[in-house]
Amino acid sequence: MKMISTMRGHFWIKFDNGYMISVFNDWGSYSDNHFNTKLGKSFMEQKNIPVDSTNCEVAILYNDNMVNPLGWDDKVKGHVTPNELLEIMNKVGELKACQ
Repeated sequence: MKMISTMRGHFWIKFDNGYMISVFNDWGSYSDNHFNTKLGKSFMEQKNIPVDSTNCEVAILYNDNMVNPLGWDDKVKGHVTPNELLEIMNKVGELKACQ
């Protein structure tokens, strides 16, 4: 099974073009863990625990602002599979920098 594993449910990747993607799979995210009360408790207590899911929530940022250069219905895309995450990363990495 393909899986996304994080520590405390979040990581970011910044590309040379200035764009950054935020990947979130902890409690409250649009992922398998959205209503996971066990993770919710550790999230609120800020415990450093591993978080696993089969999908995640992704946002794209530029200059610390959420942007939507890929034409999603919202600025956040939920329930993204590992294969979709790779596609998003490749597309964002190829975007031209904003002026």
